[in-house]
Amino acid sequence: MKDPGKDLPKAFAGGILIIMAIYVLVNVAYLWVLPADQLAQFSSPAVAVAEVIFVVIGILHSREISVKEYLHFCCNKFNEEKNEI
Repeated sequence: MKDPGKDLPKAFAGGILIIMAIYVLVNVAYLWVLPADQLAQFSSPAVAVAEVIFVVIGILHSREISVKEYLHFCCNKFNEEKNEI
C-alpha cells in the first residue's frame, strides 16, 4: 500500500457498499420468489425461499428427460427436412 491513510478508508467504504448491495439484491430476490405477506409468516424467510426454489428445480429436473427427447426429435426432424431439399 502506497498511502494507507487514503487506501484503507476507500477499501472499507467500498467493502461496506458491496455488502449492502448484495444484501439488497438478496432481499429483492426473496420478494421476487415469494410476496411479502407470505414471507412474513416464516421465522426464516431464506428457508421458505429455498424450499420454493428447490421444488421448482426438482420439477424441472424431473422433466429434463422429456425436454431432451423433444429437442432430439426436433433436431432429427429438421435434419430430415434439410436432407430432402
